[in-house]
Amino acid sequence: MYKIYKISFVISMILLGFPLITRAETRISGVDSYLSEGAHWTKEGSPYILESDVIVPVETKLTIGSGVTVQSSINENNEPYSIRVEGDIEILGTREEPVKINNLTRVFLGKNNKIDHAIFENTSLRATYGTTTISNSKISGTSLAIYAMQSVLDIKDSEIVSNNQGILSAFWEAGPFLMYGGMDGD
Repeated sequence: MYKIYKISFVISMILLGFPLITRAETRISGVDSYLSEGAHWTKEGSPYILESDVIVPVETKLTIGSGVTVQSSINENNEPYSIRVEGDIEILGTREEPVKINNLTRVFLGKNNKIDHAIFENTSLRATYGTTTISNSKISGTSLAIYAMQSVLDIKDSEIVSNNQGILSAFWEAGPFLMYGGMDGD
């Protein structure tokens, strides 16, 4: 009889405690996708599901904290969304709780970018005219892991694996131009 009460008590606790175990979810779309004041995405709001491109304007910052997962829904063209950073971004995971960014078209990096303990799956990075530090991170499953144009990249203790291409660096600089205007006497 004692055994039946004990089993009933355990089952009751599981059933009563079940509603208390919830998983948060933050969907980002429309007006909410333009982060005019910047943002700090935390584990408590994770996963963050993009339902439109997210824009981080100049002079603002997006911080993504440890344990956060960011993923994308699919648009009407059957493509995932992106994060476009015109300001700054910090992706700050830990060894125990890395940031996971899955199935975005890409993350367009901004002016000052710090990425530590992050896992990018099926998501490429595009660095343009900025400084990016990547450490203790992994990028995999994309056609091009990192595209850097006139950017400074500092990559430490990271893996770039299982991509069609690793890093493509493009540095365009206006060089001397030869102009022919003719000379006196020609």
